[in-house]
Amino acid sequence: MRPYRLAGRRASYFANAVTIDNAWASISGGFGTNPAYFTISFWLKMLSADSTDQALLYTSGGSFFHLYRDSTNALTLTMATPGGTIIFNQVAAYTGFTVAAGWQHVMMAVDPGSTAECYVNSVARNPPSVGSDGTIAFDRGDFLLGSSTVVGGAKLHADIADFWLDFSWLPPSTAANLAKFRSSGGKPVNLGANGQLPTGSAPRLYLAGPASGFLDNKGAPSPDFTLVSGSLADAASSPSS
Repeated sequence: MRPYRLAGRRASYFANAVTIDNAWASISGGFGTNPAYFTISFWLKMLSADSTDQALLYTSGGSFFHLYRDSTNALTLTMATPGGTIIFNQVAAYTGFTVAAGWQHVMMAVDPGSTAECYVNSVARNPPSVGSDGTIAFDRGDFLLGSSTVVGGAKLHADIADFWLDFSWLPPSTAANLAKFRSSGGKPVNLGANGQLPTGSAPRLYLAGPASGFLDNKGAPSPDFTLVSGSLADAASSPSS
């Protein structure tokens, strides 16, 4: 584990990345609440299979929340209300999530009926439109990390670092918000041991390396992810490098 690296006489943050390659994990029952909006930030490096669907965060048993890299190499986000009504189904205006692209930072702030922002490497890649007002079903079914179904479809082949999700509003179009997660030099920013630094409180979900503890939700409240299939490994590289 290398949380910090010395740079001259100052300590700079070092993000411990994890490889999720044909492995997946779940949180049973989701997050227990249904927010009106959320903010998410993570670092992603695709490892294989351009132009294929690969799930990042996905609900089983319905389209309540689906975030995945699609066959056009873009990020697609689908969300529904607790009753199952789709209120958002958009593709980010960026098709560069390929193996050759290396490490990339993603930050989204989404209020389904009002605003949808997606920034990749600090550049706006917003979807073409928004959806409809409604609460987002974060309490339905199992939330899966790295797979689209409970039998393991659309598996992820990628390195991930500092996966942060909260039901707070930090639109990346505000420079100060973006700077909480990505430095002006294009590197990860220290989010705190519990991911609390961006807002002052621990987020709903914060996953950070090393691999041995990545699935333990460092945010509050828990639950943690449980590994269902495969294994995680410490990544060979880091977005901090």
